[in-house]
Amino acid sequence: MKRLNVFAKVLASALCVLIFFSFVSCESSDNKGLQESPPADSSVDFELPEGSGSHITDRKIIYKATMDVRTEKYDDYIKNLKAKLNEYGGYFAYFKEYSSSERSLSAEIRIPADKYESMREVTGSLCTVVRSEQTANDVTANYMDIESRIASLKAQKESLDNMAKAATSTSELIEIQKAVSDVVYQLESYEKQLLAYDDLISYSTITLTVEEVNDEQPVKEGPFKRIGNNFMSSLKFIGSAVVEVFVFFIGYLPIFVVIGAIVAVIVVAVTRRRKK
Repeated sequence: MKRLNVFAKVLASALCVLIFFSFVSCESSDNKGLQESPPADSSVDFELPEGSGSHITDRKIIYKATMDVRTEKYDDYIKNLKAKLNEYGGYFAYFKEYSSSERSLSAEIRIPADKYESMREVTGSLCTVVRSEQTANDVTANYMDIESRIASLKAQKESLDNMAKAATSTSELIEIQKAVSDVVYQLESYEKQLLAYDDLISYSTITLTVEEVNDEQPVKEGPFKRIGNNFMSSLKFIGSAVVEVFVFFIGYLPIFVVIGAIVAVIVVAVTRRRKK
């Protein structure tokens, strides 16, 4: 029994030392990461000052916004909107007005990416903004992947063209031409995807709804809207908590395994000792 107690004390001491060094190592690693890691880019940073085209060129980002506004100065609002759109080099991809006692407008604005933030400010002036949503979709990885595929297919087509020139039989030539046709089809498909990306990246999109009102009042959120916002916030909090617990468990899994093994050894030893 005395030997068992000594054995248990040794294992406990080893466990404490292991946990201590693991904690020190993790703390050192965290501090190092805080000192050396550059600030992370945020996908929701929508501050785009004038002339920030270099940022958009480096990262392939698609900016989109949706805005619902109300205004008493409907004519002035539309006049200012069209003037600024022309000044910034943008255009209406879709424009439809509805006439009734109070007029309204639905439009889709395409604007050069470096003028996106300026145009958003214009759409939010001379009015009350009822709803405003924004997205910034970073497609850099997909864009580079498509570029790589295009380069590979072009090289493959060149190789097949050389093989066709060196073909010695009709059957061989037919097989090569089939392969070329397949490569050309894939190449055209990827080139169309790249052109579509280029269009969405170079020209941001603002979906706009304008309503004319007589006595414009500041828009207040109703109780159901506030309940919905609070509910969504609670779900996001729960989701974040679950992720953090999972990351913690996986990160410290080796320590838990060692602790479990030590506890198992102690339990087995005690059980055997009691049987004797």
